[in-house]
Amino acid sequence: MRQHLTGKAKVAVSHLSRAYEQELEELLCEGMESGELDPGIDVRMATFALIGMCNSVSFWARREPGISLDRVAMGFAHTLIQGLRAR
Repeated sequence: MRQHLTGKAKVAVSHLSRAYEQELEELLCEGMESGELDPGIDVRMATFALIGMCNSVSFWARREPGISLDRVAMGFAHTLIQGLRAR
C-alpha cells in the first residue's frame, strides 16, 4: 500500500497515481464533450468514485461466494454507464 512506501518509491507511485487520475478525468471530459456522458458530472468526484470502486474489489470480492471477475466487471460497467451517461 502507498502509505508504507518511502523515499523515491513513494514519489514515483504518487506521480503515477496523479497521471492515472488525469487520464480518467480527460476521458470523462471527452465523454461529456461528445454528449455521451452527462454534462453535469463532477469530473473529480467521478474520477475518485471510479478509482475507489476498482480499489475496493480486493477487499470484498474474495468474501462473496460464487462471485467472478466477469460478474464484478459487468456490474461495475453497468453501474458506471447508467450513472454517468447522458439522458
